[in-house]
Amino acid sequence: MKDGTGRLQHLPARKSQMKENHHWPLFVFFFAVAILRAGSLNPQATIDAWLEGHAGGVAVAIVTESGVTFYQAGQFSATDPRPITPDTQFEIGSVTKVFTALLLAESERLGKVHRDDPAAKFLLPADDPAVPALAKVTLLTLATHTSGLPRLPPNFAPANPLDPYADYTLENLRAALRQSAQNVQAPADYSYSNYGFSVLGQALATAWGKPYAEILRERVLDPLGLEKTSISLPGVPAPANFAPGHRQETLVPNWTQEATAPAGGLRSSTREMAKFLQACLDLRATPLDASLAETAKPLRPLGTQPGFIGLAWHLTTGKTPIVWQNGETGGYYSFVGYQLTKKRGIVMLTNSERLVDALAIKLLKASDSSGTKPPVSNQTSERTPSP
Repeated sequence: MKDGTGRLQHLPARKSQMKENHHWPLFVFFFAVAILRAGSLNPQATIDAWLEGHAGGVAVAIVTESGVTFYQAGQFSATDPRPITPDTQFEIGSVTKVFTALLLAESERLGKVHRDDPAAKFLLPADDPAVPALAKVTLLTLATHTSGLPRLPPNFAPANPLDPYADYTLENLRAALRQSAQNVQAPADYSYSNYGFSVLGQALATAWGKPYAEILRERVLDPLGLEKTSISLPGVPAPANFAPGHRQETLVPNWTQEATAPAGGLRSSTREMAKFLQACLDLRATPLDASLAETAKPLRPLGTQPGFIGLAWHLTTGKTPIVWQNGETGGYYSFVGYQLTKKRGIVMLTNSERLVDALAIKLLKASDSSGTKPPVSNQTSERTPSP
């Protein structure tokens, strides 16, 4: 299925879920932030050592005021020796949520929606009996994981655990929302919800009268200049430079999504994500500058954990907070983070289910405004000043 050789191995089915953010508990993330200190570090040697003995590859982009430096190691798979490059595509999982949140901020800026609008206003008929009970499940509570909706839809029952979201439709999502109306209590304390972000993105798409993939392209991806970042829709072929995912060193099928795409359906590369980070850091002007700033404002506490949630973004505490989001799908892991006051950011993508958060934080803290180490090994240095 993946490499055209018939040698793709399918591992036994596992529990089907998007595991982003809380598969690795928040307290571990903040512990890593607390103990890691900036210092001399060779990024290429570091990722080479991290990957050694493992299948697949890893790509990193470090963004500073001086420009972007790319590092990569490994190859597509044991049966596909193509090297990982800055243009290699990966599933980025829940990093998708920051783009859905950006669509919310931009839609509000343009007057299409208000953050306090109930999601049911867009997804259910006005006379639907479930609507009154869902009145406090607003676009804002969905974007801050405080809607009271559970992590996954109550009617989620994948036909294919290896591609668990492929058959979950918009009608399924509407039915789940009606079912949740029976016991939802909003606003609630912070509780991470892929289901909630699916509802958010589809509500925004309905407000615009267009499919989510189309309106995200029109209002977010194209204005950011992210031409090669796309949704992994069912039935749509993957890009030729899309690296296959690995779990326990074995190739696994890629995930496809439609109704749940706003929660984790994007594919991208470090080159594209570096452009996004430059915009987040005010190093590259885009039409979305005001909305980008809006998404990174701390809005709600993270329950019992230190830090805050903005519109999808998580924020650490302190004088130089890290704004971050991670993601995991079947065979991929991702991390994106930045420090606005220090004008530095990092994206780390891998086609394996190996946590990258701590390593990404370490590399971020070791970077500074003068850039990173001189080019070595598989590193690509780009020092063109941001426009």
